[in-house]
Amino acid sequence: RLEALLAALRAWCTQYLDEDDADWMLPALLQLAAAPRRLAAALDAGEGTDARKQRTVEAYREQFQRLHRDRDRREGALAISCELLRLYCRLGQPSQCSFVLAVVSQHGPDLDSLPKALSLPLCFLRGKHCVLDGKVADAEELLGWALARCPPKAVGNRRKILTYLVPCRLRMGRYPSLDCLRRHGLESYVGIAASVAAGDCKRFDQELEKHEDEFMNSGTYLVVEKLKLLAQRNLCRKVYEGVAGDCQVAGKAQHAHKQDLSWYERAFEWQDDCGADETFCVLAHLIFIGAIRGYLSDG
Repeated sequence: RLEALLAALRAWCTQYLDEDDADWMLPALLQLAAAPRRLAAALDAGEGTDARKQRTVEAYREQFQRLHRDRDRREGALAISCELLRLYCRLGQPSQCSFVLAVVSQHGPDLDSLPKALSLPLCFLRGKHCVLDGKVADAEELLGWALARCPPKAVGNRRKILTYLVPCRLRMGRYPSLDCLRRHGLESYVGIAASVAAGDCKRFDQELEKHEDEFMNSGTYLVVEKLKLLAQRNLCRKVYEGVAGDCQVAGKAQHAHKQDLSWYERAFEWQDDCGADETFCVLAHLIFIGAIRGYLSDG
């Protein structure tokens, strides 16, 4: 049956290339392109192999190259590329996505001009790859575009987008509402977001360890792990505000910017089990990356 679906896809691509006005063929091409991937995944899942998915990848690559050569059939090439990207991710080969995305991005396809059934998956897959590559700003832009245009009733698709968008926006200091996370079944981010906002490093470590498998499976672990820098930054801010407030009460507001490191050492020992030297290194790193402003002196 898989070979029959791949043969049907090849035949439809041939007809798509030969047709003068092929726009009417695109919806069917989207369906024909998705069918082999779904069947290959189901068959391999039953046997515990990747043989059929690999076979399908080869067929997709062949059709992608054929369609991409014809600039008038770019939409068809994009449809095949989406299925190819999905399979690479399923096979645990995200590095293979870079070549496909580089080819797709050569002419900078206008997402708004594409059919929604094509533009949304393409934008999501590009954004997901940016997350895996650590390109948080690019990922946030692409995934935000996809979420804004994803129908509210498509709860499953919105959840997939938010799975990658939430950690990106957290990295940028944008916190999701508790209702949004729970409505989309993203409870794993509830504790993460709360601990980052509160500067609670100890709770952050506990939440990261608790949901480690989920983050690893989705490919967001490295992005989420780096949120600890934001938690540390917020902890520093709370310490600073507390010490500055005490200075003001004592009538020493002019000295509020000169603070003893011991306050920070106590905070990081309590929250992150850091010694004095480790705290000094953490503060130096936060200053270096621009997370906090200041300078350190042992004088």
